[in-house]
Amino acid sequence: MSSLEDVLAQQQQLLNQIEQVYTNFKKDGSDRKTSDYIRRRLENLEACWQEYQSNHRKLCGIEYARSHTYFTSQQFDTVKERYENIRAVIQNYQPTEERPSTPILKPATPLATSSTLQQLSGQSLKSQGSNSKTDEMIRKQMSNFKAFEHSVSSIDMDTVAEKWEFDHLLGIIRSRWEMIRHSALGPRQ
Repeated sequence: MSSLEDVLAQQQQLLNQIEQVYTNFKKDGSDRKTSDYIRRRLENLEACWQEYQSNHRKLCGIEYARSHTYFTSQQFDTVKERYENIRAVIQNYQPTEERPSTPILKPATPLATSSTLQQLSGQSLKSQGSNSKTDEMIRKQMSNFKAFEHSVSSIDMDTVAEKWEFDHLLGIIRSRWEMIRHSALGPRQ
């Protein structure tokens, strides 16, 4: 029979392995998290847990072990709860190929086509002269709309897997729109 210290050392190693399964799961990209990947992670987690339970039964059979902090701090219950939480996170993860498809954003329909903007700017050039402030504002606004349209049309929602990626794209769109708004209304006081 194993000594108390050996079994407790094994328990700590198994706890570390359980935590490592979760750490690796969090670090791996969504493209790696296939159904097979999830199955393997769950099998690895389950094997660690089964061995942890087996060692716990050994510890319960050692009479003088009951006074050890392993029992007094209810470490088994704590680890069991942690194992169940990790298992739930991994089980509930939807692999990329099984996620509901996200609609792809279509390029924005501009309020005015490039030819319309050119016609408008051409008219203003004729009426105002080539160096007017209005002409410069129209050129800036055309440039801002092109940048906005390019930003929106280059988004592929199928590649966005994490919340931070969505937030980043939304930030880009907001900043482009703010440039348009700022140019049209002037700076806000």
